[in-house]
Amino acid sequence: MKSASVLGAVALGVAGMAGVAHAQEYERIGRACLDGLCLGDGIDALEGITWDTAMSTSGDGPSRTRSVGRGDTNGVNNRYRGSFSGIIGYLADGRFDNGALAGMRGVTAACETQSMQGTYTSGSGNPTTVLVSMVADPDNPNSHRWEIRRITRRVPGASGAAVEAAEDQLEQRYAAFTSRNRAPGGDMLQFNNFSGFQYTLSAPAVPNERALLRQHTACGGNGGGPVSID
Repeated sequence: MKSASVLGAVALGVAGMAGVAHAQEYERIGRACLDGLCLGDGIDALEGITWDTAMSTSGDGPSRTRSVGRGDTNGVNNRYRGSFSGIIGYLADGRFDNGALAGMRGVTAACETQSMQGTYTSGSGNPTTVLVSMVADPDNPNSHRWEIRRITRRVPGASGAAVEAAEDQLEQRYAAFTSRNRAPGGDMLQFNNFSGFQYTLSAPAVPNERALLRQHTACGGNGGGPVSID
């Protein structure tokens, strides 16, 4: 049995992870949430967070201001459709921050599976990574939108009994999303202790995601309409 002191310390540590001032909401309309971000939310929700500066994966400084080569431009043009003004560096790096969000609204379609990630630090100093992807509406493949697909929070200071206590608290908080209780095809809570304690809220995989994305007419598809056999 865990001591009250351990439980109390973990309760304060985990509950204090909010990076925003509003009351925490951990579930909304059947979706898992953290810091006002829920799986399935779009760009509007991302604007409520102060994101870390996105850095180039090639070590060339911030994604916003780094040099953009022909390979970057060609890669973005192959992967996305729409307007990319000012955000090619972000799209090529697969990173976003507050400076990217307005430009991301100009992306109207993705022709292959892709993702972008942004990071911020919670009020308790815990690094948090949010992954977003362009997702197609199965009922209207010509409608693509950015959606939050995964939220991961790392808790560097947790170890030993504190990790066990944190897992218990999180399983209570996100009871509907544990492996025992989650609805088929629903969001999931997962833990990873491989390199320090972290927990992840994940949206379910999109069936036939690549094929669905490519149905968009801008990607050479037929928008989900009937296929002629003549």
